[in-house]
Amino acid sequence: MTADPSPSPSPPRARSVLVIAALTFGLFISCAGRYGVFRDELYYVACGKHLAFGYVDHPPLVAVMARASQLLFGASFVGLRVLPAACAAGMVVLAAELARMFGGRAFAQSLAALSCALAPEMLGTHHFLSMNCVLPMAWSAAALFAARALVHGETRAWVPFGVVCGLALEAKHSTLFFGAALCVGILLTPHRAALRTRGPWLGLGIAALLLLPNIAWEQANGWPTLEFMRNAQAKKMVAMSPQAFLGALALNFNPVTAPLWAGGVVWLLVARAARPYRFLGITFVALFAIVLLGHGKPYYMAGGFPLAYAAGAAGIESWVARPIGRAAIVAVLAVTGAALAPLAVPLLDPLAFQRYAGALGVAPSSDEKHRMGPMPQHFADQFGWEAMARKIARAYDALPPEERAQATIFGSNYGEAGTVDFFGPALGLPPAVSGHNAYFMWGPPKDGRGPVLIAVGEDREDLEKGFEEVVEVDKTDEPFAMPYENGVPIFVCRKPRVTIEQIWPTTKHFI
Repeated sequence: MTADPSPSPSPPRARSVLVIAALTFGLFISCAGRYGVFRDELYYVACGKHLAFGYVDHPPLVAVMARASQLLFGASFVGLRVLPAACAAGMVVLAAELARMFGGRAFAQSLAALSCALAPEMLGTHHFLSMNCVLPMAWSAAALFAARALVHGETRAWVPFGVVCGLALEAKHSTLFFGAALCVGILLTPHRAALRTRGPWLGLGIAALLLLPNIAWEQANGWPTLEFMRNAQAKKMVAMSPQAFLGALALNFNPVTAPLWAGGVVWLLVARAARPYRFLGITFVALFAIVLLGHGKPYYMAGGFPLAYAAGAAGIESWVARPIGRAAIVAVLAVTGAALAPLAVPLLDPLAFQRYAGALGVAPSSDEKHRMGPMPQHFADQFGWEAMARKIARAYDALPPEERAQATIFGSNYGEAGTVDFFGPALGLPPAVSGHNAYFMWGPPKDGRGPVLIAVGEDREDLEKGFEEVVEVDKTDEPFAMPYENGVPIFVCRKPRVTIEQIWPTTKHFI
């Protein structure tokens, strides 16, 4: 067998990558306030006010990010989007660094950076604060540190490898998919010899140590995340066939880049120059198999795409030498990326977006089992929250003073409760309660409130079981929101049949 070629010294870093990263950051900041706050951002801000080592539906990092954003930028949903934009810029730089590690010069580095910056999935992922915005950057950094340790002999790289993996696990547990795939890549190549040294185990130990507080929280609270995952899989998430999965993957990462990322994986697997990095090609294939066979969603793959783009860019640079050919590749990528960008970030006003999406033949969609309105869910969930909070405030202000002192605001889901907690302080509202996910664990109000209930989004019949008097005082009106958040009734409930503490266990809603 021919010995693996030694990795060549890495080429100089391309200055153009920093320009692409800066433009990426600027794009997200420029459109951060175009629509409104996203439903999940409301929830993460509420979680940030109840810092813990875990939550029903996510690990703690996103709550820490929300809390940090609030401390830095105040009660601004635009401020919430600075850290995701920074993650996008970091992902762009790391994709270029991976291409450089593979031997890519300026063209390859720039192509990898631009491919990540313009992929619709990456644009949507980094537009607002979520668990997912950390993963492309973190997984890329983990792949880079693993390669430096295994291929370049930088054994100290196992320490930052463990740190970024641990932080990624605290962002989202699906990092376990990446970890499992990386293990497959190492075991199926000669790099498995490194498992006889302490470096990989040190990295694994650091990652496990960082995750340990979250595991301890899960155990102490009865593993609520497992209950949430079972409910979401059974009741909320839309099942996808393999064909639908592949189609969505191609669209979400720009169809014209399919030869780039797929070719990059093949290059890692078969090219002699890439043989030292073959374990990363196997990692991508294993990750794909885990997500597909585990009935995951296409966006679960996002963290692996900077690696595939980087490998494809390095391969194309070695195959396409003429400047006109390289310029054509960049032009096609830029034009198609710009054409698809309005589907992922709010570059257009809602009516213009509907016309544009209709012209492209793209119908509103969601990964969840919901009836759709005129906007896709990632946009629809940015409409109507402040208006909802103002309607709730009017209902609260209309109460007599003695009832306001006793009134509790109950949201049927964390979006409705979260909008009260986000916009409510400026409107004079008390904190909201809900039985949805982490809100349930925070419990009923502890300040004597409860005899009067302002209920948002609940069924009248259910409310009448607990209160003698139930009056609908208003309802939401936001045509661009998801249909289940448009026309939501707001009730004022009086004369409770039982205390809110007694009925609290029945409000639990983990999904």
